[in-house]
Amino acid sequence: MVKLKLNSKNSTPEIDLPGAKVESLNSENDIMYLFSEKKRIRFENDILNHLDALYTTALKLTNSLEDSESLIQKTLLNAFNSYMNFTGNDFKLWLLSVLKSTHCKHQD
Repeated sequence: MVKLKLNSKNSTPEIDLPGAKVESLNSENDIMYLFSEKKRIRFENDILNHLDALYTTALKLTNSLEDSESLIQKTLLNAFNSYMNFTGNDFKLWLLSVLKSTHCKHQD
């Protein structure tokens, strides 16, 4: 499990990314690591602006604090893994669509 730290001016919340992989560094994958690190930092910065909307929507979808937190974790993992494919202008809309799609897939 990887903890994604979301740094802000006032706090440093952490988000667990249970399906994320951690790779050891060596000369062959240093460039890939730097690419991943830049991607992670950019993702963190984009996410911070929309965490409230994400939590509010997740709570409305699940009607449960525990289930909404689980949904958020799965959503952030899915969003992070497909983040480089995001080409639109409205990150919030895209993120909420990932949330709703994740909720539909995991609803049993």
